[in-house]
Amino acid sequence: TTAGGGNIGTAGNFLRVATPSLTLVGSGNMLVADSQSLSTLDMMVTHGRVNTTYSYAISASNLTNFSLNDGDIQTLSLTASTALDFRYSADRALWTNTITTGTNSTGSVSLTSRSAPTGTAPQIIRGGGNITAGSVSLSAVGTNGSVNATTNTRHLSVASGGNVNVSNDGTTLQSLSLDLQHRTSGSSTHSYSIANAGGGFTFDVSDNSNTGLMLNNVAQAGMDLSIKSDRTIIVKNVNVGSGSVTLS
Repeated sequence: TTAGGGNIGTAGNFLRVATPSLTLVGSGNMLVADSQSLSTLDMMVTHGRVNTTYSYAISASNLTNFSLNDGDIQTLSLTASTALDFRYSADRALWTNTITTGTNSTGSVSLTSRSAPTGTAPQIIRGGGNITAGSVSLSAVGTNGSVNATTNTRHLSVASGGNVNVSNDGTTLQSLSLDLQHRTSGSSTHSYSIANAGGGFTFDVSDNSNTGLMLNNVAQAGMDLSIKSDRTIIVKNVNVGSGSVTLS
């Protein structure tokens, strides 16, 4: 853990560790070499100095790719050869390329865009490739936040301060959790789109500044559904069969 722009490792002298579980909380460069296979990688990134970009590099025996390029919008890609629980939180917008931490039933990915510099909203942006893991959590609830991604997972969680556009490819969702906030100016309405490759999935949700969040038609047999909103929720049709429904 470092503060005030302090570094974890340097370009010429990476911090060397031997652990299956690595947690990094820093405000400067993060340069770490792990001699073991990681089962957990938890990173919280803060920019300790204004208008400064930092370097990030993590190596481990099961990381075949780790790339994190800094800027107002960070670009992130990661591939693990064995199941990994990966959590990443930053004070920047995130552009996601391929992130693979297991299969659609193993490993997990949690990405959070907490905030962003002036002129850039906290957001998760679809780049190239899927986010593949047994569970995927995507959060960008700051002012004008939004989530746009392609996933391959059985358990999807999304929290957004604005629009949501997620396509889940390759498998049927067993659980879907949505936290739909309105962090845009005035009485803005948002668009919400969830697509799922699994058969029988329907997601038709509309937003209205006067009436509230309208669940026109949400259906998937056996799916556990949770929807939270800062507006009135109006239910027209929700059908998850033997699954569960939580609305708040």
